[in-house]
Amino acid sequence: MHPRRELKGQVFGRLVVLEFAGMRKYSSQWLCRCECGTEKIFDSKNLVAGRSRSCGCKQGGRSGLYGAVKRTHGLSNKSPIYDTWVNIRQRCHNPNNPYFYLYGGRGIEVCEEWRASYEAFHRDMAPTWQKGLTIERIFGDLGYAPGNCIWMPMSEQWKTRRTHGPKRKPNERYRGKPGRRAGTA
Repeated sequence: MHPRRELKGQVFGRLVVLEFAGMRKYSSQWLCRCECGTEKIFDSKNLVAGRSRSCGCKQGGRSGLYGAVKRTHGLSNKSPIYDTWVNIRQRCHNPNNPYFYLYGGRGIEVCEEWRASYEAFHRDMAPTWQKGLTIERIFGDLGYAPGNCIWMPMSEQWKTRRTHGPKRKPNERYRGKPGRRAGTA
């Protein structure tokens, strides 16, 4: 039997894991509370894989289309930009995230507008996104916000890490390839 992964306190979409609820076949079960207030038991594999993200409150009524999710933003939640948004919120605001100590634990936060709305993040960051780019903060000690984020290739991003590359002064801007800053064409 595999050791049980501890999920208590973690956030998966609209779900917050409250407590361990037992085993079912080969997977552990967890009691979760949705943002709407509903408590329900979910399979750990579905939570971790992203298949369970709400109690079902966002599903489209009794239309007969099982799983036809009503998204308020109308954008795909299966895109690299959406995954980036979920990940920056997790590592900045979820103390159970393995990278929290590098982000939220150091005071790095996601601005309120982006934290509350994927639409706002998408509006600000999608126009400059290209395949193969990851999000980077221009000023490393500031949070994720429209004026402080750009898309950058991982081959360049490692150079700006606190443990690897040259330290940037607080008033120094990224001087990489043009067209990579948020808000530029």
